[in-house]
Amino acid sequence: MNVNVTLETLAPSAVLLPKSAVVERSGRTLVFAYDAESSRAKWQYVTVGFENDELVAITEGVEAGQEVIVSGGFTLDHDSLVRVEE
Repeated sequence: MNVNVTLETLAPSAVLLPKSAVVERSGRTLVFAYDAESSRAKWQYVTVGFENDELVAITEGVEAGQEVIVSGGFTLDHDSLVRVEE
């Protein structure tokens, strides 16, 4: 016997990021934002709403359009000098 189920609900407004962008430090969840003016990584505490195997929905702490470092966050610290590669 097969059953198809559709769940409909309103999800809060969120910014979607790859899971690799999210880091946990001292029990708190954060991402590193890129500050183009100083070429430095700035950590920002975030709230994760939903997640799956690839993406996380950030409901607080990051704004749409903000540049976020999506790899190498485990080796960064606040105010680390970074270089953007394309």
